[in-house]
Amino acid sequence: MSDTSGLGEYQNPVRFDFAVATEFAAKLREAAGKVTTFEGERGRAESMAAAEFRGFFSQVFRQNMRVCSTDATEFSAAFTQTAAEIEYLAGEARKENERRQQVRDYLASLANESLFDQCMEKLR
Repeated sequence: MSDTSGLGEYQNPVRFDFAVATEFAAKLREAAGKVTTFEGERGRAESMAAAEFRGFFSQVFRQNMRVCSTDATEFSAAFTQTAAEIEYLAGEARKENERRQQVRDYLASLANESLFDQCMEKLR
């Protein structure tokens, strides 16, 4: 076995909880879907209410509904973007773990070669 203590953090895998990341990204996508669904329902409710409201209150109501619609779109996009970024980070952590394992494997192969060379020297 080779000594990897000089590698610092490369001697260990990246500390990353892949299961939590996967679950969190799924929950964010689910939330984005719910916001989008609610936005569709809000549109129907707005149509029904707008038919009944008159005057200043109807103008305030319409403006509030535009704000709600904009906010819903932004929330949904933010949830989806955050989920994508979490998945990206998880992918990068996996790649880094693979790189770290390659370094450890390489050092182990060097140590094995060195041990083999030492044994061959003694046999000569």
